[in-house]
Amino acid sequence: MSRLRGQDGRCGWTRRGSLSSNPFDSIAGGAFAYLDARIEEELEDGLDLWNTDVPVLTPVISVNADDQQLGQVRMLREHAPRQVVLRGQHASRNGTADRIARIVRGLGVSSDEVHLILDEQYVEHVDERRVRELVDVVDDVSQRFELASIVLMAGSAPNQRKDLETRFRDRAELSLWRAVSERCSHPIRDGDYGVVHPLPTGEGGFGWPNPYIHCTVPNRSLFIGRKIPNRKNSVPPPGSSERYFLEVADELVHHEEYAGPRFSWGDRALHECRYRNTHSVGEPPTWIEIATSHHLAHLDHARDSATH
Repeated sequence: MSRLRGQDGRCGWTRRGSLSSNPFDSIAGGAFAYLDARIEEELEDGLDLWNTDVPVLTPVISVNADDQQLGQVRMLREHAPRQVVLRGQHASRNGTADRIARIVRGLGVSSDEVHLILDEQYVEHVDERRVRELVDVVDDVSQRFELASIVLMAGSAPNQRKDLETRFRDRAELSLWRAVSERCSHPIRDGDYGVVHPLPTGEGGFGWPNPYIHCTVPNRSLFIGRKIPNRKNSVPPPGSSERYFLEVADELVHHEEYAGPRFSWGDRALHECRYRNTHSVGEPPTWIEIATSHHLAHLDHARDSATH
């Protein structure tokens, strides 16, 4: 899961091929328009909980979006005016501003309706040369356009966990944002990928993982894991994933960094699952949900106290 502060929603786009099997290719406006319409239908049938003057979703497209994708966004904006988010991965000063200008012209929007995400994906440490490059990108773009916002986004959660010892890990994405924002003449927001690696592991993955959790704490992350013994062909014994995650939960709840059961849904789940059979905690998605709940609550508290 990625986090974008101040955004209402996001969506990725897949390039259409000549022999595409994408079922949304036959729908005018593509997958995003389809989802937008379906959500609006559900909201209309339900209670009046949504301000209909506010668009349901905000499109996120690449700074390299093709003409077909721009046409889909134009149709979406014709249905209901909304801002647009551009995502540039590992952007460089050479050409980024020109790509933004092309999209602004192609969509017929004002630049102050456009948000820019500078997506660095996975960062393990702060590279001084990359800091300078990003500062140049931000300064160049901000001189040419009055954008709604500029977001620097990255993540530092590793995609493999071979070492399961309890340890703290620096949040390189936060250090990178601070290094860039301190040197930019234009304010930039920070974004992150939360408690997961920015890139998918690919089909097949690495088998059933050992129970673990990434717990965000001020300026860093606390990692706790357990190795499941007696696997057969990498498959854990029945019930062992849940049993060893309960050990992870118990260690975290008794750690000095534990925020308490009232801090977030995830923290409450960690506290309760040790004593009550109310949570199924034997699967990786649940571990990620718990850690993400805590991460979002941490960011909300950090915003109020001006610390991360």
